[in-house]
Amino acid sequence: MKGFRSLTSTSFLTLFILFLFGYNSEVASTVPTRHLCRPEQRNALLQLKNEFEVLNSSLTYNCIINDEIVDPHPKTESWGNYSDCCTWEGITCNAKSGEVIELNLGCSNLRGQFHSNSSLQNLHSLTTLVLSGNLFNGQIMSSIGNISHLTSLDLSQNNFSEFNPSSIVDLSYLTFLDLSRNRFSGQIPSSIRNLSPLTYLDISGNQISGQIPSWIGNLYKLTHLDLSLNNLVGEIPPSIGNLNQLTTLSVYRNKLNGSLPNALLNLTELSNLELNFNHFTGTFLPNVTSLSKLTHLEAATNMFTGTLPSSLFTLPSIDTVILSDNQFNGILELGNISLPSKLRVLDVGNNNLRGPIPATLSKFTNLDRLVLSYYKTQGPVDFSIFSHLKKMEDLDISYLNTTTTIELNDFLSHFKRLRWVVLSGNHVSVTDKSPVSDPPLRLMYKLYLSGCGITEFPKFATAENMSSLDISKNKIKGKVPGWLWTTLPNLDYLNLSNNSFTGFENSTKHGLSMTNFLASNNNFSGNIPSFICDWRGLATLDLSNNNFNGSIPRCMGNLKSSLLDLNLRQNRLNGGLPENIYESLRTLDIGHNQLTGKLPRSLIRFSSLEVLNVESNIINDVFPSWLSSLPELRVLLLSSNAFHGPIPQTSFPKLQIIDISHNHFNGALPSDYFVKWSAMSSLVTDYDLDQKYMRDFYYYNSIVLMNKGFELELQRISQVFAALDFSGNKFEGEIPRSIGLLKELHVLNLSNNAFTGHIPSSLGNLTALESLDVSQNQLSGEIPQELGELSFLSYMNFSHNQLAGLVPGGTQFRRLNCSSFEDNMGLFGPSLDEICRDIHTSTVTQQYEMPESEDVEEMLSWTAALIGVLPGIAFGWVIGYILVPYKPEWFMKLFFLRRRRHHNSLKRFFVTYPLLALDYLAILELTTTKLQSTLMPFDHEEKGDALYGEFNSSSGSYARSKLFGELLRAYFSRRTLLTSFPLSLIMPKSNDGGADSESESESVPLLDLSKPSSPISFPIKSLQYLKSRSYFDSFHFQFNRSTVPLRRDLPDRPRVLVCHDMKGGYVDDKWIQGCENDAGFAIWHWFLMDVFVYFSHSLVTIPPPCWTNTAHRHGVKVLGTFITEWDEGKATCNEMLATKESAQMYAERLAELATSLGFDGWLINIENEIDKEQVPNLMEFVSHLTKVLHLSTPGSLVIWYDSVTAHGHLKWQDHLNEKNKPFFDLCDGIFMNYTWKESYPKLSAEVAGDRKYDVYMGIDVFGRGSFGGGQWTVDTALDLLKRNNVSAAIFAPGWVYETAQPPNFHTAQNKWWSLVEKSWGIVQTYPQVLPFYSDFNQGFGNHVSLEGRQLSDAPWYNISCQSLQPLLEFKEDNTDIIQVTIEDASYNGGGNIVFKGRLEGDVYFTARLFKPLLHLSSSPITVSYSVKSDETFKLGLLLSFSSASHGTKSILVAPQEPIPRLDHMFLKCLVTSEQTVSEWTVHETSLVMDEHTLTEISFFCYRTENSTKASEYVALLGHISIKDHVQLLQQNFVSLPPASSWVIEAHNIELMVDSDVKGVSFVVQPCGEDGLWRKLDDSPNLLVDLEGLS
Repeated sequence: MKGFRSLTSTSFLTLFILFLFGYNSEVASTVPTRHLCRPEQRNALLQLKNEFEVLNSSLTYNCIINDEIVDPHPKTESWGNYSDCCTWEGITCNAKSGEVIELNLGCSNLRGQFHSNSSLQNLHSLTTLVLSGNLFNGQIMSSIGNISHLTSLDLSQNNFSEFNPSSIVDLSYLTFLDLSRNRFSGQIPSSIRNLSPLTYLDISGNQISGQIPSWIGNLYKLTHLDLSLNNLVGEIPPSIGNLNQLTTLSVYRNKLNGSLPNALLNLTELSNLELNFNHFTGTFLPNVTSLSKLTHLEAATNMFTGTLPSSLFTLPSIDTVILSDNQFNGILELGNISLPSKLRVLDVGNNNLRGPIPATLSKFTNLDRLVLSYYKTQGPVDFSIFSHLKKMEDLDISYLNTTTTIELNDFLSHFKRLRWVVLSGNHVSVTDKSPVSDPPLRLMYKLYLSGCGITEFPKFATAENMSSLDISKNKIKGKVPGWLWTTLPNLDYLNLSNNSFTGFENSTKHGLSMTNFLASNNNFSGNIPSFICDWRGLATLDLSNNNFNGSIPRCMGNLKSSLLDLNLRQNRLNGGLPENIYESLRTLDIGHNQLTGKLPRSLIRFSSLEVLNVESNIINDVFPSWLSSLPELRVLLLSSNAFHGPIPQTSFPKLQIIDISHNHFNGALPSDYFVKWSAMSSLVTDYDLDQKYMRDFYYYNSIVLMNKGFELELQRISQVFAALDFSGNKFEGEIPRSIGLLKELHVLNLSNNAFTGHIPSSLGNLTALESLDVSQNQLSGEIPQELGELSFLSYMNFSHNQLAGLVPGGTQFRRLNCSSFEDNMGLFGPSLDEICRDIHTSTVTQQYEMPESEDVEEMLSWTAALIGVLPGIAFGWVIGYILVPYKPEWFMKLFFLRRRRHHNSLKRFFVTYPLLALDYLAILELTTTKLQSTLMPFDHEEKGDALYGEFNSSSGSYARSKLFGELLRAYFSRRTLLTSFPLSLIMPKSNDGGADSESESESVPLLDLSKPSSPISFPIKSLQYLKSRSYFDSFHFQFNRSTVPLRRDLPDRPRVLVCHDMKGGYVDDKWIQGCENDAGFAIWHWFLMDVFVYFSHSLVTIPPPCWTNTAHRHGVKVLGTFITEWDEGKATCNEMLATKESAQMYAERLAELATSLGFDGWLINIENEIDKEQVPNLMEFVSHLTKVLHLSTPGSLVIWYDSVTAHGHLKWQDHLNEKNKPFFDLCDGIFMNYTWKESYPKLSAEVAGDRKYDVYMGIDVFGRGSFGGGQWTVDTALDLLKRNNVSAAIFAPGWVYETAQPPNFHTAQNKWWSLVEKSWGIVQTYPQVLPFYSDFNQGFGNHVSLEGRQLSDAPWYNISCQSLQPLLEFKEDNTDIIQVTIEDASYNGGGNIVFKGRLEGDVYFTARLFKPLLHLSSSPITVSYSVKSDETFKLGLLLSFSSASHGTKSILVAPQEPIPRLDHMFLKCLVTSEQTVSEWTVHETSLVMDEHTLTEISFFCYRTENSTKASEYVALLGHISIKDHVQLLQQNFVSLPPASSWVIEAHNIELMVDSDVKGVSFVVQPCGEDGLWRKLDDSPNLLVDLEGLS
């Protein structure tokens, strides 16, 4: 029974329990007796869930976990009231206690802030907290410190911005702390120093500033430290060496500097070291072998110097080495490896590495990425080295500076895995007719062949993976092949820019995957091809600088959802702007076309637009104030259109550049007009710190603005550049005071309006302002004194207003030109006195100190008005040997005169000619029985060194030439010839190939010094020739002497040195008396340089006298070059520097050459190693040369080139330092190598101290490793040098000529030099003495004229014959044309200035011609000029004068008074007298401007009657002359000695004449410096009787 009762009881209990569960399920669900999670923990979690917002799934963002992008999802959705919280997603509980120990809410779509009483603090047992990848913001909760058991805390990838130090101070068990990718600022929290157990610390991707604290070294257990992507400064503290368990150290993308501490070598466990994108300097770690476990090293984009340690590449575990974009130099040595290296990535591109590519590279067979860009191989390259690298995937060997040609098909055939190839900047051949084929192209997706000299489009086999192809900057002509789109079907980036493409071949398919298409600077014409509209994914389209016409295709509306950047600038497009293509645009540039109508109002809908440029079209509209609703608009250019009316008050939230100049806007601007222009008040700085410019990955925005008085092309728009240009409109009233709020402005131009009232003093708030122009308004009152405190303000123009009062005394004001204040009669003050008085004071002193002999020479040596070469004209000249005034009698040497008869009764002659020391014209007359005083045309041919011409003795015509009925005359510039010029001006042909032929410097024959020949310039190629002084015994020596002295010292300011390096030198310019190549290389922008260096690779490069004469005429110093190079150079130096005495002797030889030939010094370039014991003798050579040259030629220069160091090593330093400064201290300056980095100019200036202007930072125009890239971006480097107050050395400006830059040399030359002017400004002012004469001759031409009459139509070249060159401004985008031309018939010589343009209504046109510094006395001056034009408008000269007592004023010299509305332009108009000469009109007038200085001469075109009609104008300016009347009286030519006093000697003159020729008459016809000639009949002559000669 007991057993039964027991069983019954048990069964009953079981049934009762089942009953309870069956009938009380609700109770059972609410009382989870078996849940692991503790109730208080669950409640805390549910409260925590309610503290934050869970984002809608449509608002999701990218979340990164373990470097992979994942989609976030709300984990808290699984959290319910009645379930076990330990089963909730993201929750981990202690299996025994049920307490929550891990909370992982990473990537959970949460947003909000933590409160100080957050329920999170109730999870006391948490050891791991992960809140990464959400949108939490504000401060980290302070209560987190209550979770004292926390070992791992991950708050990364949020928006936390405040760090409460107390929040973690008590987390004494914390080993893992990740605060990365938030918005923390300030310094590294010091409370972290107490977390001694930390093994992992990551605070990357914030805005942390300050230095890395030294206490970081106390965290001994750290294995991972990441401080990257912050704003940390200073050096890495040495205490970092205490972290000997560290495996990862990352500090990339900060602003750290200094050298790396040697303590880094203590980190023997280190495997990953990331130092890139900082400012580290010094050499790299010297004993890197101690880091034996290093696998990954990145230190790119710093300023490390020295050689790369070869041991780095042999570390046993090394996998990746990235050291690009530093300044490492020397030879790349990879060390010796016995086993295959594990190295997979090697990037040392864009450094200063030189020498051969190491052959051991072929042993690194595991390489899959190799970058050697800008490696200066300086010789041939064995490209077979790369063929062993079979695993190569990414290869960049661009810009190797080698002459070896890469045959594309053959080179690529060695590789099977290539994906990415960059060969840009090398010589690449694609002449192989077979296409580049599979397998090289099977995997390749990027191929860059920019600037490879390719002349035909490379052919490819089908390459389905190819997505990027760059063949820009080549020489490809014709049409883009149709097969391109089918062969490369997935192409999405194609760059065809800077070629000569003319169109597109037909194709059924045109790259439907295209996203970036760049085809600027070609010759495309016709309509924009419609197939572009099929590229539905197109993001960037650049068709600028072509010849497209027609309208913008409407079908481009197909691209509205994808197109981001559209550039159609500088074409010939017409019609209106379509309405439907702008939906997604960031950039719209349609400037410089012929578009009409109004701006489409649909632009208002496109909120992403950042840049809108419609300048230089014919758009007729009111101001588009509705554009202010575009939230991203940053650049607005409306200039040079027909916009009109007032501009209503508006606001632009992000606008930083606005140019509405040259329209018809009018009305007054309210005082508070600029109040809401917030971006110009404080530019937003939340852009990427590494993105300095507005750009896309493939595309930079560029614009042109007026800055500092010149058009400035910004090829990249800086994120922090602000400019406002309202000039050339009709605004009136006062300048708004609120303009002072725009404190970020760099450029402010309000000129040429009708503003009245005072200049607002609030302009003093514009602390960033660099350029201010308020000229040509009606402003009154004083110039605000506050402007004198703006340290960056370097350009100001207040001219042509009604200003009065004291001119501010700031340094910037004292550096202005006097013309900046002209036509403000009430201004005064010491600043104005200083800048306007020093000009003429220095001129007076200069004139007073001239030696007496120079004065006499000025009186007796006359200047020719025209050129000194007249090729092919029908007469001969004999140049006499005349020395005046140093000899009491004149004498001419005619050597070995003899007569030969010829059976066909023609006369042949052979004349060589000695030295000319006086400006004169010598004419040969053939006196015959039938023809008196008449010269006949002739033909000529070359026979060795003898030149022959033929004359006909009859009065009829000869062969193919017309008889001249009077004696012809030809001319040359002032004292061009201590050189001479050949009889009959028969000139040698230029190099048998014109401008395209190679240099003949190496082919100059050995000269037979006993025989005369056509005079040439040539280098000295051996020390023996230099030592023996044989040069002075040469027949050619006298001809190589320059004849124009230089009387100017170098200015005390940053200077511009120009180093000629044109095809090796001695090309057309070697012919001293000129040649026939009118397409030869010339320079005429002398007003932009201070020093000119003639350069070749010969030992001693002697400047041809044509360069010295012309440079001196313009105030520019000329240097020769002494250079030794490589092994031959080392042998030369061994001999030259054998002893101190030998070094001194060779220095004296160089000094003697410069002094005797009349140039100004030497560039010394030692490009070879020097034995250490010879370094003192090298220094003695430099020192002695400098001393001797200074004594013999005051003002001379010796400049050292940055090459060999003071230790004798050939190591280009690129900046002034202790290794090259010893040479700098011995001479007059240093020419720095051109591969310098951005910080080097400033560093060099600091080292040079007071001599910083003697540091010439090199810029290679070819762009070979040069900062800024040279070529068309040379101004990038020039701007930086100007800002750092050092000098510039421009190397090889002949790049424009050698590379045949389009559209032609003349235009390209003017365009390139305009970059120099915009950056550096005018550095030479001339003329500085009277008389002044210029016919604008540039030293070459295709005809010669005299007083409007053409004497010859034959080509000629002679740089000596340049007259003073006008300072013409180049305006590429202007419809007005102003340039020197040789195509139109001249008034005098071979050139004139052509003016072409359009006068709108009664608007005038003016252009700068000269910037003289002519101090005038009470003597009248006569101004004359010649013009050829029609009578619909008048042309005059606008002369600007300054005076200490009378301020500035302008006087118009013109044929007729202009309309009254132009009276504000000048004080008065002097009407000229007129004389018609041929088809030219010569205007002349006289005036007296006592105690004034003539500071500018401008061309002025105007109407004489009011008109509303526009008309075209074309005018030629033939010459300008200014003479002093006292000089005119003295110049009424001094009597020349009679012919009977001439001393005659024979010298190898051979005539072959008809029997009826009786004699030869020599006539000397003087001309004055003002261009006038003495009458021929009054000129001295000598008849040489030929009778009796055989």
